[in-house]
Amino acid sequence: MGLCKTSICNQGKSLPSDHFTLHGVWPTDAGGSQISNCKGKDDFSYTKLKDLKPLITNVWPSFQMAEKDFWQYQWNKHGTCSELDFSDYFERSLALAKKCTHKLYQALAQNGIRPSPIADMKSSHTPLVKAYYDATYASLNLIPKIKCISTPDGKMYLLEIHLCASFDLMNFKNCSVMESSFNYDNCGSFQQISSMVTKAIYYHDPKKVVV
Repeated sequence: MGLCKTSICNQGKSLPSDHFTLHGVWPTDAGGSQISNCKGKDDFSYTKLKDLKPLITNVWPSFQMAEKDFWQYQWNKHGTCSELDFSDYFERSLALAKKCTHKLYQALAQNGIRPSPIADMKSSHTPLVKAYYDATYASLNLIPKIKCISTPDGKMYLLEIHLCASFDLMNFKNCSVMESSFNYDNCGSFQQISSMVTKAIYYHDPKKVVV
């Protein structure tokens, strides 16, 4: 998990061993730019989220703050701009996540892309960005955005795989050209990906967060 290689995460927090987790569901404008902190239809309600447990805890956990605070942050910054009410935003976000988090993890594994133990990072399997892209497309028939992050020692880690959805969060859709730009956070340009000339991307062991 690239996030915890470059910033402080909750020590010892267990991670799922068979699926990805959801970071957020972020509305964008017609040009693909995020919109945030809107007036919204509802205030945050932790009581309503309790009805979604244990699913939300498993699929949409927090690694850097208390989960209640994390979900409130996601709603206030992003959910309020979705034009959905509070319950629909979280229920539809989780429904979309259920469609892809296991399937994407399995597709990467089937293509030889597996998490690498931290202690053996130097000799671990290091696929190229194009391999992540191809596996995502083959599994979900969707064009993704691959987001990477670099550590101070120069290693590049897979941080996130972004997928696009309809504004009502009922279905996935292919990202537009702007939304799927690959000149993004050290992953290399689209030309590099097309020719498979880019840096190695480490895929962090998901069994436990390592600080």
